[in-house]
Amino acid sequence: MQWGQFIAHDLSKTTMLNNQECAACTSNNGRCFSVFLSRADPTWIYGSSDRDQFLFRQGAFLKTKLVKNRIFMNLHCSDTNMNVVAGDDRANIFVGLAALHTLFLREHNRIAATLQRVNPHWDQERIFHETRKIIGAIIQKITYFEYLPRVLGEEFERRIGDYPGYERNIDPSVANEFTSCAFRFGHGMIQVKHITLRKIFITLKLTPAVTERIFGNSDLGSINIQRGRDHGVPGFTRWRKFCGLSEIRDFDDLNKTISNKIVIDNLRVIYKHVDAIDMYVGSLLEDPVKDALVGPTLACIIGEQFKRTRNGDRLENIFYFTAFSRV
Repeated sequence: MQWGQFIAHDLSKTTMLNNQECAACTSNNGRCFSVFLSRADPTWIYGSSDRDQFLFRQGAFLKTKLVKNRIFMNLHCSDTNMNVVAGDDRANIFVGLAALHTLFLREHNRIAATLQRVNPHWDQERIFHETRKIIGAIIQKITYFEYLPRVLGEEFERRIGDYPGYERNIDPSVANEFTSCAFRFGHGMIQVKHITLRKIFITLKLTPAVTERIFGNSDLGSINIQRGRDHGVPGFTRWRKFCGLSEIRDFDDLNKTISNKIVIDNLRVIYKHVDAIDMYVGSLLEDPVKDALVGPTLACIIGEQFKRTRNGDRLENIFYFTAFSRV
């Protein structure tokens, strides 16, 4: 869950507005889109503006704060909440996110120091950007070779597969359905209490820790459902059809993908027709595909997005680094 949340903050950021602010834009376009660039580039670590660079960059390195002889991210000096300074303000939402941001800050400075020693003729600007490239490559390596194969299971090869090279006709932008619903599946992996590794068994069902306590009086599951509706995301059955999966015509057909009969009976009570099932709800309730954490519909949407993000990136270059060597 934690790595998924970490990289999700690079791909998108959907904002929450009050009714008055939103009224001005509803007549222009009924669909809502994320505000960040959709590239697998670590902007959520380094920021995306000159102001961001001023806040936490110091030459080739990232600014740090020493706490009890340990290196941490810098803090907003005027912030009474002691929020850390990162390329994305959501680093302060959860300690797990702050930990990963801290990890890559330390790694950036470690690599930058190594490059400075190996290449004394490089200026600070080049060292910074070369280090940033390496950090980006590390994150992509973890995402495509470790994280996604675990999430998609046997569907990884079919939905993503090997990198064929840049495809100029592929649109790498983030799909509304991906950021609004599909990639929020990780909320169902948040557990109520600490579980030891030997006892861990993850099920994609929302626990009371998510629905009742994570944001005070707000229910994160309800927020995700409403977000999908606000963004005009088609229902669960339509997405199964889009993904080439077996068609769901009535509630009895749900037996093809949801083995829990009680869950299906509950869906009958909540929804008047099977086509009314929200994509977030239906996809989260599907049985996972073999060796995966998600069901077939989520595997389709998540796989399609990450495949386009990679194959449609004109700056992707698998031949850039072959070994760590002197330049």
